[in-house]
Formats: sequence, structure tokens, C-alpha cells
Amino acid sequence: MNNNFEVHEVYNISYHDGTPGNENWVSYDITGMYDTSSNILPLNECPITQVTICADANCNDLVPSNQARMVGLTQLEVNLGVPVVHGTSYYLTPSSISGNDRKDEIIVKICGYERFTRDDDGPYYNIYEIFRGPQTSDMNTFIQNDNATECPHTWHLSSDNDTIIPLEDLMADMFEIDEITGIMTYHPSIDGNFTFWVHAKTLAGIQISKEVNIQAEFWMDQLLEIPRCYHEGNQYCTKDRLDFLYPFKAYTLTDEGPEDFCIMTKSSEYVSYPPNEG
Repeated sequence: MNNNFEVHEVYNISYHDGTPGNENWVSYDITGMYDTSSNILPLNECPITQVTICADANCNDLVPSNQARMVGLTQLEVNLGVPVVHGTSYYLTPSSISGNDRKDEIIVKICGYERFTRDDDGPYYNIYEIFRGPQTSDMNTFIQNDNATECPHTWHLSSDNDTIIPLEDLMADMFEIDEITGIMTYHPSIDGNFTFWVHAKTLAGIQISKEVNIQAEFWMDQLLEIPRCYHEGNQYCTKDRLDFLYPFKAYTLTDEGPEDFCIMTKSSEYVSYPPNEG
């Protein structure tokens, strides 16, 4: 018995977009793949009468009919609704009228068997400082896919826990996530508390979410240096209380840029400065 196709798509059946629990058959045409011959008989004088899909090389067990089936002798069908773990082998086994057969290995993977885990069921919480510029968090730290290599997933930010509803307006401007790497970026905007969800989802529809709570704050000490206002003529400095930081003073940027500018702080709180001066 001869195999006429050294290369055929049926040898490597691989689907990321399985449909677990929903029957979905895909067909492979193997017409002309096999024929029979001998030294004394014409080609296909002893024709193939059956093609079996075995679960092992010895054909001790058959692949369940809800996973794979033959339609006649020329169509192999595979059900994407039944997940098949990467590395599983089927053995396509044609048999002739005389009982002779051969076995060809088929490697099968149908995603839908992958599973997500979370670090815990609580929300991810972080504090971002407005004036630090864009800041990132790696969502892979909190959500893992046990078969990410074979059944990869994408990342999404959502305003809903159960369904992926993209963030809109200001939230979409402030928060984004790389769909492939899972790196979430916060772009500075306004202060406040923000709640949304991060989702990881495979093409087979396996999905998980985690609540995200972000607190955006305005930290003056990260942006500015407390000034020493000992010179005359600065209307925003109070010479009689040099040990306190009050609103309505002149401040100096710690980074490169203008040497001086005036700003009104948001808070009425103060801190002592300098520590040992009165």
C-alpha cells in the first residue's frame, strides 16, 4: 500500500481557535492519498475499502467519533469543539480488501484545553504619580496561561468584569495595554481613583479577568524642590516662616528646564524645611 503524499496538511492539524463545547467540524480531503499495488496485479486491483482513525500506533483504540471521523474514504473530519492537547497523535489507517494496511501519524492540537490562573482573587492595586511620566505594570505577574506557547492569548482592558467592553474617553487616554505582552501603561492626566478590569482571552474563548484599582496622585516632592526664599522681592515667600512649606511659593524644578516658575499647590499641608534652620 502506497502513500502518495509526503506533504499534506492533514499531517499537522493545529487550531488556536477551537470551539470548546460547540460542535464544529472541519474537513480534510485525502482523495488520491493512498493506492495499492503489487508485482503481479494492476494498480488498485485490491482497493482500499476502509480508513480508520486510530488512537495509537498499534490501533488498539480508536479516536472517539465525536473528535474525528471519516466520511467515505476521502474526507477526514475533525471536531474543533473537542479540545486536543498539543502533542496528541492520531494514526490514519487505510485497509485494503485483502486486509493489508499502513499507519500514518497525524499530530493534532485543538486549543480550548488551556487554563488561566490568578495570583489571587483580590484586585490589583497600585499608586501612580502624575508627574513621573508614563508608568507601566506587567499583568503577566497576576494572570498566567498554563499553555501560553501552544494556545496564546491576548490582553484587553475593559469597563466590565464579565465582558470585554473597551475603555472610552479619558480612561482610554490614561490606560492602555499591549495585547501581546500584557504590559499596561498609565499616561499621566488627572488625579483620582480609577477602577477597571484586565482580561486575558485565547482564540478558543478561554478567558479570565482581574479587577484593577489605580490611584493617581499628585506628589509635589517628586516634582519640585522646596525653595529658600531669603531674597527680597519675591511676593510668594514668607521670610518670617522659613521652616515651613506653604502654598503660593516659588519652586524650582528638579529636572532640566526653567530654573524658576510659580505654582499654587493643591494642598494646605506643610513640611519642615530646612530641618535645622529656624
